[in-house]
Amino acid sequence: MNINWPHMIVTMVLILAVAFGLGRLAIYKEASKGKRFLLMAVSIFIVVFVFNLIWPYN
Repeated sequence: MNINWPHMIVTMVLILAVAFGLGRLAIYKEASKGKRFLLMAVSIFIVVFVFNLIWPYN
């Protein structure tokens, strides 16, 4: 099995950037716990999906 370390590191940085970025939004802070979870999950999914379209994991 071949592990692509640069891809893994960039994915981690993107996930952390989304998490910290959403944490600073007023809309995110005012939402209920369930809405925050959905917003975080959908945001991370979209960012990682687009990143994997640009740089596929091989």
